[in-house]
Amino acid sequence: HWNEDCLSWLHRRGNGKIHGVTRKIPAEVFSEEKKYLRPALDKIKLNKPALSLTYQVRKDNTVAIKGNRYTVPKGTYKGPHTYVKVCYINDNELIIIELDTDKKLGQFKIPVDKGNLVRNSDHKRDKSGKISALIKQTATSFSAPDKAEIFLEFIRSEKPRYIRDQILLVQKAIKDVPMEVIDRALDFCVKNRLYKATDFQDAINHYQKERSIADNASDIDIKVSLLTQENLEKIRVTPKIRDMSEYVNALGGKQ
Repeated sequence: HWNEDCLSWLHRRGNGKIHGVTRKIPAEVFSEEKKYLRPALDKIKLNKPALSLTYQVRKDNTVAIKGNRYTVPKGTYKGPHTYVKVCYINDNELIIIELDTDKKLGQFKIPVDKGNLVRNSDHKRDKSGKISALIKQTATSFSAPDKAEIFLEFIRSEKPRYIRDQILLVQKAIKDVPMEVIDRALDFCVKNRLYKATDFQDAINHYQKERSIADNASDIDIKVSLLTQENLEKIRVTPKIRDMSEYVNALGGKQ
């Protein structure tokens, strides 16, 4: 009944009334266009690599796709709203891509049957030990290693997927930088809870520039010339005050 009512409305109103923009009746236009339509003899081929679907990441860092589970790197799961893109290279192979950055997380052969756990051995590998060692090594470059290590661990909790890149950026930021500048940048970031390597780098650049300005100011040789005895004598000289009559006579007037 509803279907008949909808079709009746479509025939009567949707396609039966004059269009507000074209000023034509859609049903009449379609009847005219049908004369030029031709059947599609060839199948339309889709570019499968360009097509992508969104899938949810599970707590165990796997993605369920058409009856199989595929692993993603440890730490990919960030909560119930973690999603990835899946692109099909062909009927036998797919790629899992990070949703925000388009970073490739893994490429897999598609099993012929269902219920498989398709694993990338590198995804299961625990790399936390190496990262911890890198954090401790980097912290020794600070005057307060314990404080620096805590700061780097906060960065790790904020950016677990990119912690190695974050630490390397911190190392680059403090290279050949005075310890005073490093300490001030660290204090600023900790105080303001800025747990990103880029924020730390910005703080380093700010305090480095501030220090350079101060150093340049102290290097300026301000020359002060003391007054000589002759100048002091000139200061003490009192100019002669003339009588007003002298100016009147000079102008030819009378007093």
